[in-house]
Amino acid sequence: MLCCPASLRRSRSARVVSALLALPLLGAILRAANDPAAAVDPFIGVDGGGNVCVTSALPFSLVRLGPDTAPPQPTNGYTTGRPVIGFSHTHTSGTGGGGHYGNVLVSPETGALDLRDPGSPITGERAEPGYYRTTLTRWGVTAELTQGARFGVHRYTFARAGGARLLVSASSHRTRGRREMQCLGARVQIVSDRRLEGEGTFAGGWGNHATSRVYFAAETDRPFSARVWAGGAVKPGPAAGGTDCGAVLDFELKPGDRVELRVGLSFLNLTQARAELARARSAGFEATRGAARAEWNRALDRIAIDGGTAAERTLFYTALYHALLMPTDVTGATPGWPADAPQFWDFYTLWDTFRTVNPLFTLIQPEQEARIVRCLTAIGAKKGWVPDAWISGDYATEQGGTNGDVVIADAIVKHLPGIDADAAYAAIRRDAVDPGGDGLYRGRYLAPYLKLGYLPATTVDERNAMPCPVSRTLEYAYDDYCLALAAETLGRHDDAVRFKRQSLYAWNLFDPQYRLFWARDAAGRWLDGFVPNRHIRSWKGPYYEGTAEQYAFSVPQDIAGLVRRDGGATAFTTALDHLFDAQWYNPTNEPDIIVPWLYDYVGRPDRVAERVHALMRAHYTTGRQGLPGNDDAGTLSAWYVFGALGFYPCAGQDVYLLGSPSFAQTTLDLGHGRLLTIDAPGLSETNRYVQSVTLNGRTWAKTWFRHRDIAGGGTLVFTMGPAPATRGADEPPPSQ
Repeated sequence: MLCCPASLRRSRSARVVSALLALPLLGAILRAANDPAAAVDPFIGVDGGGNVCVTSALPFSLVRLGPDTAPPQPTNGYTTGRPVIGFSHTHTSGTGGGGHYGNVLVSPETGALDLRDPGSPITGERAEPGYYRTTLTRWGVTAELTQGARFGVHRYTFARAGGARLLVSASSHRTRGRREMQCLGARVQIVSDRRLEGEGTFAGGWGNHATSRVYFAAETDRPFSARVWAGGAVKPGPAAGGTDCGAVLDFELKPGDRVELRVGLSFLNLTQARAELARARSAGFEATRGAARAEWNRALDRIAIDGGTAAERTLFYTALYHALLMPTDVTGATPGWPADAPQFWDFYTLWDTFRTVNPLFTLIQPEQEARIVRCLTAIGAKKGWVPDAWISGDYATEQGGTNGDVVIADAIVKHLPGIDADAAYAAIRRDAVDPGGDGLYRGRYLAPYLKLGYLPATTVDERNAMPCPVSRTLEYAYDDYCLALAAETLGRHDDAVRFKRQSLYAWNLFDPQYRLFWARDAAGRWLDGFVPNRHIRSWKGPYYEGTAEQYAFSVPQDIAGLVRRDGGATAFTTALDHLFDAQWYNPTNEPDIIVPWLYDYVGRPDRVAERVHALMRAHYTTGRQGLPGNDDAGTLSAWYVFGALGFYPCAGQDVYLLGSPSFAQTTLDLGHGRLLTIDAPGLSETNRYVQSVTLNGRTWAKTWFRHRDIAGGGTLVFTMGPAPATRGADEPPPSQ
């Protein structure tokens, strides 16, 4: 793909661009440059535990319309090579735990009715942003899918005409076996020979047992004769209900005939679902597909790249695509919230996304990140505390600390427009001082944390009554540091002093014998049984989803203090090298994903470049198992994006750590006419080390910069060369 810089593309008026498009060759070049969606491969990471969804989704859309394979299903509902049972309208992307969604499943068939096993092998599968296509060979049906934000449009071409039908399930949901969803009740109603409606009530899945309702209104472009089913029994009546129910739509077709099905969805009521159906009807399939492609291009074009290989461009834009899929924007479509107040579901979870996804939104989707922060603030004000996970309109399992605090603090310290900073600060301050918590982990364990300066442990085995006391203490301490920076930004001096002091509680669990963080009991005694290289990573072990080695650098508020405790810059570099060389670093999970950039604190940006790009090459590929692990709602994908850009956020701080870029030129659209251009003259396989940096024409000797240094746009230039170069040791990134 031939790319031209975004600065060129956006500096022309619409009239000039229109005139240029009249020139055939130049017009083709500009059109290709403005179609980054063409570089996206939605199948990257669908298998191998990446769990990304293969759907026609839009950025943050309520509807994510795509294939579901036969149970047992992973959380994305799809496994390559398994029979496809149909196409449902709701999916998550890159999530773990129990399954969620899979609602309003549509299954095409021909021949004899098979209600219980509609699965079919597939061929000719194709996916691109806003569009999906495959042929179900058992049925001789080609399925094509596209969508709007809250409606789906299906197009089915029947090669065999006999017994052509669509099965529409009102009760469908994700099936995985463990912590799966349940249908508490559903109903379907045939309205006419082209219309049907229905709803279902569901509970469970990962994180909580909250109930939610899904309403749908659907129509076809051809008349059908209808039957309904309930509990496996088919009858001719116009309606059915229960925990297993749906409709059978029979069509009189000739071979090669098409049926278009349009479906509007709402989590609020049927009236809204009907309104979404009307939007689908007015657009039709091709117009909807074109609008979806255009919306993705607008979102992806916030970062324009020039250079790199075709594979690198595909990996980059696919990673950006995955980062923009979640959370789910349900504004005005759920009960209990004002229609105009931003509301999002499917924070899976902020423990993951606060590190990469939310800081990426702050840069290239600032309006959306402001809406997310306003949503989190409103939840805190209405429900008591800011969530770490928010599923189906209620709190869900918290994973680490109270990491919504970091998301909000990040917005405050970076002066994100469109938020009420005082209200947002009040919400996260309560998380840090109020030992209530309604069963949330921060509230449940805040009192001992404040009293002792750490969370105490009693044993290192699975029966531990205090879940993850070491990692949770480290996360609480970092939450406090981010809160302190927010307080400082807002002129709340006393709070800043208090929370900075509390952020040093992390050192209460630093064992100088091992130079690692370990557990103490309530009397301050180190627990017996510490084996540094033992993988203690259970839900009730000392560490959450990690080991002592992987949490060894989990004090991003005071890396300078860690350098001192490790014995200086050389010893710190050796400790970092050991983590990677001993293969303790885990690229599949969150606790240590910032670590490759920590070499910047001791003036070794050359090691940052070596580690980051080695990880990108080794663990991110263009195959269906192309992600190193569960994408965690875009977290690993956004990590890749930052690695390619050449800098990485210290989330909750206004600091970015420098690495080395993957492309000769990258331009970020920061909104409101602000462009940040990243140039890397001389970049090649040979010239992969940064020799020097300038920012807006000034020599930049540091290995870091602040958000305010780029917030207005500008130019960041990396001069590349073949040999490692050290710099920045005299002015390391900020620490406590």
